[in-house]
Amino acid sequence: MLINYSTDLGNDRGSLAAMVNASYLTSDQQTSADARVVQKAGTLFNPPHWRARGGLTWSRSELTLNSTFSLIGGVIDARTAAPVPVSGMTTLDLTARYRFAPDKGALAGLELSLSAWNIFNDKPGTIATSLPYDAGFDSTNYSAVGRLISFGISKSW
Repeated sequence: MLINYSTDLGNDRGSLAAMVNASYLTSDQQTSADARVVQKAGTLFNPPHWRARGGLTWSRSELTLNSTFSLIGGVIDARTAAPVPVSGMTTLDLTARYRFAPDKGALAGLELSLSAWNIFNDKPGTIATSLPYDAGFDSTNYSAVGRLISFGISKSW
């Protein structure tokens, strides 16, 4: 499901855009007619059942502010006799961008940005590993990158 909405706020207050995107996935696998059906979605190293992303963007002339919320659902680690739930991840990213107007002389085409990703520093759920060099999390679905703050500068002409 995807929902987009945007509106002009009028009176030189800029514009506002909102977006929500959510999906639910179910899948299973049967390798032969005699084999049992194995659930895939929602299990370790396979896509989780739930994913959702939402965003809100406000723009006015040269300034743009954006926030994005992401949810990646948890999975089940069924590699042992007693399946273990592995928690999902929820992140919030913020970005501010300023583009100098074309009439600003030498500054025309200059863009400055400041971003903070995963500002609450959410981490992937840990999983059992048997080798010291194996990732201790489901690297197929979750990111090991914690909070990250970046500054960008670009110039186009």
